[in-house]
Amino acid sequence: MFRITYTDGHTDDCEPTLFDSIQAEKYCMANGYQDSPIASGAYATYATLRRNGKTEAGQTFETWAQHVESINVNAEADTPASPASTATPDPGPQPMSPEPVAVPLQSGLPAAYPNAV
Repeated sequence: MFRITYTDGHTDDCEPTLFDSIQAEKYCMANGYQDSPIASGAYATYATLRRNGKTEAGQTFETWAQHVESINVNAEADTPASPASTATPDPGPQPMSPEPVAVPLQSGLPAAYPNAV
């Protein structure tokens, strides 16, 4: 989660999505910031806030950034965790069988193909 601290002391929290990161990449390429991870991360944050209605109507990235004191990328949320975030994480793909299975061969093909030559 990203925590944005503004120059007036208030904060906003957000979690940029892939869409926001793509918007940042497009903006940075169009404005000469393609080699700036700071500009890209800041624009992704701005895009997230704008998409969620947390920026002033018509506020440009440059205007918004002038009022940002810092962006903490690894901030902890102040709100209680949602049930989805407390669920046991998916362990990922698991092997179908813990041990290799021997397949009898017939004419060099598995037994499942008895009519094959």
